[in-house]
This record gives sequence, structure tokens and C-alpha cells, in this order.
Amino acid sequence: MTSHIDPVSREFDVDHHSEEFWESAPETFAMLREKCPVAHSSQHGGFWMLTTYDTVAEAARDDDRFSSYRDLDGSRPGYDGVSLPPSRRPTRTGMIELDPPEFTKYRRLLNASFSPQAVERLRPRILEITTAVLDVVIERGECELVKDVAGPITAAVTMDQLGIPADRGMRYSNTMHDLLSISPTSPGQAAAVAQVEELLGELREQVRLRRAAPQDDWISLLVTAEVDGAPIPDDIVVENAFLLVLGGVDTTSQLILHSLRYLHQNPELREDLREHPERLRNACEEFLRYFSPIQWFARTVTRDCEVDGVDLKAGERVLLCWGSGNHDAAHFEDPEVVNIDRSPNRHMAFGVGVHRCIGSHLARAQFEIVVGEILRRMPDYSVDEGETRPYPDRQVNGLVRMPASFTPGSREALVATEAGSA
Repeated sequence: MTSHIDPVSREFDVDHHSEEFWESAPETFAMLREKCPVAHSSQHGGFWMLTTYDTVAEAARDDDRFSSYRDLDGSRPGYDGVSLPPSRRPTRTGMIELDPPEFTKYRRLLNASFSPQAVERLRPRILEITTAVLDVVIERGECELVKDVAGPITAAVTMDQLGIPADRGMRYSNTMHDLLSISPTSPGQAAAVAQVEELLGELREQVRLRRAAPQDDWISLLVTAEVDGAPIPDDIVVENAFLLVLGGVDTTSQLILHSLRYLHQNPELREDLREHPERLRNACEEFLRYFSPIQWFARTVTRDCEVDGVDLKAGERVLLCWGSGNHDAAHFEDPEVVNIDRSPNRHMAFGVGVHRCIGSHLARAQFEIVVGEILRRMPDYSVDEGETRPYPDRQVNGLVRMPASFTPGSREALVATEAGSA
């Protein structure tokens, strides 16, 4: 695949949604960064791939030339099929698919809830949830880290803040996981999308309930807010709640999972982090860079312009390859080496520009707590590599399953409860 690029036309007929592409994706991206940082594919209606750190950052910071707007009714250019196949996008995902100033009106409503100070207040609750989830599996000596540990924890934290009953958390987590873990051409894709439609119906019901009785949660914050002097319509609240589900459930859990797998493969680093948990913060940044849970987002060119000497036309679509930019040797020394002491580490795993991920601080906190607790309570965990499988389509760089075994331990929440009542 890496040899099929025309250096003159820059044509590179690649389907980035295919499993074939991902069999050699690191090598392919490296070749593109070196030989053709702005390449064109005729797949999915045609699009440009930006693969170097500088080309991706240039487009991400320029909302005037590169629009994030996703068209729903066919009245404006959109980019369905470039970020994700159209079949997987039953609704717009909130403010992330809007441009300033409209984007900014919704973003600023939620900024305080995701600030470093707000996340710091959540740390005890994240630890409580992590302890409870690990208690369920700790005595067994084995678990499936995707659906038994990482998924339940990130789902519970997200549902907690959305104000959705905890017993619904895994339904949201499993639905999003199933959608991403099934090939776009699989017969099961339609059923997975139907499950997402059901969840959207549940979110609409949650919005209706908050209209009647607001609570202290993210949905209520949107329901009770005004934009341009008017309440936010229900469908816009649902879109943004759906965005918070997407960002909070699967991407954070996949960061945790890839990191745990890497530490299994590198026991010396695992032991180092177990003995020095204060180093988890730096490790988180390097794992974010190296694994890039979100590999790309798309934009639409708003007017004729140039990037890296290549002419782009209004209406054309571009793919901003965050994951490729994070492996650009022009910005990261030895980019294929994991170095948790890397400094500076200005990765773009959370995006660049005004659309930079609002949940970045919350994701970091969950990583530090969850990975730290697993290293403390399951220090000898061993991943079954033969049963570990990646997503077939990796806009979300995820794992379908990752079984592990470990020396059984003791529950801790029960011990704490009994000690408190003694």
C-alpha cells in the first residue's frame, strides 16, 4: 500500500476505514509525512489527508478556511464518510461539528464543569467508582479489561456527571463500543446503529425530565441555559449530551487499555510506575501522544487556499490526522519510542485550536487514578495477547477485547465500610 502514491498528482487511493489500511498504517503515515504531507484519496467522495504536525495544526487553528460544520439536511457541504462512515452518524455530535461563533456559545456553557478545579473535585468520586469496579473482579483473578474494568469505570464517571442512572452506564458504554468494534461492512452494523438510535431516544427523555425538574448535572446545565437570549432547543441539548457520552466513555477507556497493554509488554516501566505513581502524569502525556485515542477529525475547505504548497478548493474535504502528527520526527525526537520523560510533549491527542477536547483534564484524571489503582491492586496482571483484538476502523484507536489474569486480591470498599462502622 505504501508504494501506490503518485508524486505528481498526490493521488493516494486509500480507504482509511479499511482493515487493510491499518495493517500498515504506521509505515503508511511515515511515508506520507516524508514524501507527500498533503495527499489525496478518491475514496468516500474524495478527500485530502494532512499528515505532518505542521499541516494538521495549520488547518486545525484556522476555522475560517477549514470548517468543522457538519451538514445534516444537504444544504451545505459536509464530510460524512471521511471522519466516520455515514452509517455510523445518526446525529450531529454537538458543538464539535459547529464553527465559531456558534461553537463558542455552547462551549463556554460547559467550560467551568471541565476546568482543572472542577476535575480536582471529582477525583474522590472517580476513585470511589474505580474501587467499586475493581472489587467486582479482584477476587476472581481474571477479567476482560475492556468490558469488566475500563468501560464500566469511564461509563460510570460520565453517567454520574450527566445525571443518568448508574445502571444505564454500561448500556451506553457497550453500545458505543459495539458500534466501533463492528466493521462498517458487517451485517451487524445496522443493529449497532439501531442501538445508538435507542440511546438518543433515552437522552431525549432525560432532557424532558430535566425541563420539568433540573438537577446538578451536565444535562441540566444545558437545559437551563440560554443562547442568544433563548433556551437551547431539545435536539441541540441531545446532540451535545451525545458528544459528552462519546468523548467520556470510549476514548478515555481506550487510552487506559492501550497503556495497560504497553505496560504488560514492558514490565520494567510497569514496576517503575507502580513504585513511583507520581510519574503517571508524565506517562499519561506520552501514552496520549503515542496511541492517540482519536486518530483524526475532518474539515471542509471554505475557500480556495494553499497548504504546504498544495492548492485546495472550496468544498473539498480534509482529514486532520492527529495520530500521524503525533509521530512526526520534526516535532518529537525518536517518535516511535515511548519516553515518559519526554519534555516538552506538545502532542495533539486532544486536538488543536478552539475545538481542543473539553474533557482533556477529566481524561487525564481518570487515567492516573485507574492505571494507578490497577498497578497497586493487580501488580502482576498479564494480558492475553492472543485474545486481544483492535477495532477494525480506527478513528477511535481502540481494542475490542483484552482479557487478563492476575493474582486474586481482596475487596476494599467493603473493608472501608466495615472500618467506618466499627
